[in-house]
Amino acid sequence: MNIKEISLPTFIWYVLPGINAIFFLVILPITILDFKLLANSFSWITVVGWLMGGLIIGFLMDSMKIYKFTYGYRKLKDRFFKDLAKAVGGNEADRNVGRNIFVVMRLMMDEEKNLFPFWEHSRWVMINHTSKTAFLAVILWGYLLGRLWSKEIILFNRYPLSQIESQILLASLIVTFSLISYRLHRVSLGVIREANLVYMKYILKNKASIMSTATDGLVKCS
Repeated sequence: MNIKEISLPTFIWYVLPGINAIFFLVILPITILDFKLLANSFSWITVVGWLMGGLIIGFLMDSMKIYKFTYGYRKLKDRFFKDLAKAVGGNEADRNVGRNIFVVMRLMMDEEKNLFPFWEHSRWVMINHTSKTAFLAVILWGYLLGRLWSKEIILFNRYPLSQIESQILLASLIVTFSLISYRLHRVSLGVIREANLVYMKYILKNKASIMSTATDGLVKCS
């Protein structure tokens, strides 16, 4: 992939979730618990390393299809493929028809450089993956709460906290990231419905050309 050719939807889809993961799980904990370490290691090389790390993590998350581990995802996906099959006059019960139509539709959109549907889909992937990262942050801060239970934290290496204040800080972070994770999860379900609606509008508008392309592809493969 040529970095200069990365579009905004591609950046949101692959890079931003990885950057959010690095921020939630690495940069923020170090900033709070050992700010001097972050300040002493900061440089443009570090920033480039974070960006490249975000790209790698984002690709890994998408390759592992982390978004599939979402409550209600399977049901939404099956309904979407059945709606696609019905939209082209096929059997609504045959989700494979809808899946094949979706593949053809994505290829046509890519050829047309039609970024709007990908914009909606990339937003969903980014929000969904970030909700998973926020959940991992809950686990991280829960671990740190247990590990540092009897310790006194020096916030940002500047503000010393008592033991009880340290416990309250860590517990607050657990609650905060729990709320962030839940909220992003709920938002992601709304965004995927919007993305599916955009795809449905596209297929209804371009039904003839999509079916022609799909038929030609089946003939060539036979």
